[in-house]
Amino acid sequence: MWDAGLLERTPSETDGAHSEGDCGGTFKSTVTYDANRNLVALVVDHSIFNEDEIRWTAHYRKLHDEYPGIDHPSHGNISDQDKGLEAGRKKGCALMSGFHCYKHRWPHVGQHAGAKAMKEYMEVVYAYSERHLNFILAQMNAATKTYIDKIPHAEQFKRSAFLAGVSLRNYSTQQGAESFNGKLISRNVRHVPVLDAMPNIVSMLRDDVVSAYNQALTCSDHAPPRIRTMLRTGGEDEKLIEKFSCKWQGTSARTSASRTIAHVWHVDYPDKYFVVNIKEGTCSCCRPEVIEAPCCVHLATCANSSGVDLAPKLQAMDTTPRHVGENRPPRRTV
Repeated sequence: MWDAGLLERTPSETDGAHSEGDCGGTFKSTVTYDANRNLVALVVDHSIFNEDEIRWTAHYRKLHDEYPGIDHPSHGNISDQDKGLEAGRKKGCALMSGFHCYKHRWPHVGQHAGAKAMKEYMEVVYAYSERHLNFILAQMNAATKTYIDKIPHAEQFKRSAFLAGVSLRNYSTQQGAESFNGKLISRNVRHVPVLDAMPNIVSMLRDDVVSAYNQALTCSDHAPPRIRTMLRTGGEDEKLIEKFSCKWQGTSARTSASRTIAHVWHVDYPDKYFVVNIKEGTCSCCRPEVIEAPCCVHLATCANSSGVDLAPKLQAMDTTPRHVGENRPPRRTV
């Protein structure tokens, strides 16, 4: 169901959740996303023991056995890397690249280096251009930099991970895995006897696949619904296209068909602009480069201005054909 080449470039998230059933222990899950950004569970297991290196090693070995293509340096696995998880990943999926969940690491930065460091850390995680990344790093005080440098930059900064060949797309947290853990409660998995929990998991996963497949079949657009929204809005939190303006460059910019280069700026900061190439789907902010999709608020501003559809610039992993193919329901067995 999953093409190995695409799975290498679609990040996963891993997390554990306590079981309140008769045996206690922990549910461990690794999830990823389909072409419409729906959550897809890759491996879910239960152990009567708490999280530790042995149990996480077994989890990642199962992940490797089921999806060999995932154990590749370009695949980014996002987690808190705590309680033996990081060591287990390195044993079970030795080639896979780990990435520290931003939301888990962020408060630790504050505890060790102060409130200012938390703001700087947030900026450097989401610095899409190398210039911006280096600028923020240069502004950090010694205490902040000493703490942050304990972990390789490619394991905590999106731009650094991209330069190291790791495909994180637009993800930097394990929020999807935590959402999946919450669903294990609502679908009567975590709070029931373990023998009842397992068929409930199977039923839940099957329902998810069937639902996603049926939704995909109704989509006639080359871009799945959530990807279409990202193309239209840029997909950047707290950045609204109505707050941005653009000006097309060159003498031939009077007609939509001939427009190529534009300067885009926030209406409150007219002196700071980004350069967009609408025909190539690129922007000097470098976000489209890092997330491997023509999605940023500057591109969206220009596309809406000129009536250009950026969907042809999407890679195969973000298209409706993949959305349909990978969510094809498995056959029922008697």
